[in-house]
Amino acid sequence: MVVSMTGYGRSKTENPSYTIEAEIRSVNHRFLDLHIRSTEPMMHLEEKIKKSIQKFLKRGRLDVHLNIQRRLQSAKQLNVDWTLIEDYYRFILELKKKYALADDIRLEHFLTRSEFFQFTDLREEDGEFEALLMRTVEDAAKNVLAMRKREGELLQRELLHYLSLLKKEWEELQALSPQPVERYREQLYKKINLLTNGNMDENRLLTEVALFADRIDFSEELDRLKSHFAQFEAVLAEEEPVGRKIDFLLQEMNREVNTIGSKGNDAGVSKKVVEMKSLLEKMREQAQNIE
Repeated sequence: MVVSMTGYGRSKTENPSYTIEAEIRSVNHRFLDLHIRSTEPMMHLEEKIKKSIQKFLKRGRLDVHLNIQRRLQSAKQLNVDWTLIEDYYRFILELKKKYALADDIRLEHFLTRSEFFQFTDLREEDGEFEALLMRTVEDAAKNVLAMRKREGELLQRELLHYLSLLKKEWEELQALSPQPVERYREQLYKKINLLTNGNMDENRLLTEVALFADRIDFSEELDRLKSHFAQFEAVLAEEEPVGRKIDFLLQEMNREVNTIGSKGNDAGVSKKVVEMKSLLEKMREQAQNIE
């Protein structure tokens, strides 16, 4: 399946306590390069966020922006140890009685004792928040994937169009294959016949032509190109990410075309090689954006 690496996805979820928005922008990259920005610190959840996204997106540079709005006035919750306060209060009363102290018990006697109070970060303790966040991130990732698949369908049509043009060039190149040999044989025949005044050694002529034909023969390259065309079409139909396979096959096609260009001692062959290389370059440009 051809899936583009360019895409955008957005998701928004809310409940009585939170409103969370997630935006993900994706562009092409050789690997998965993920960057997270948030309106609130998310270090403790960053790995979970990445794993949630990786379930849907395997390659590309991903810029993730999280906008978190909390309806609570504070992101921290105060926890009071009333049991400890009561024990402390009774201790002061006993102390006053035992030593006949006249001092009053004042509020500051308690407020200055940090062990009575504990502030808890609601983000770290609130499973509801984490579940809502992960759902929002996954929905955004799904939307990115949907867009990337739509873009991938367009890329696949483009690649198949270029492949059909390549096949036409291949057919014309195959038809040109014997022409340089025939042309060389005729030219060599005329030269030798002129030099020998018609006393030509036919066997020597055939040997020279055979050697030349062997040097410029690119039938094997044409066969391999045809095989690569079939593999290319098969890869496009696979369900898994195909970007790297496509890139490899295009490199192999380009290598075969270059070899044909170096062997084909003919202007017509050279022209076809240039046209095929131009098509392959266009295909490689498209393939750079495939997951």
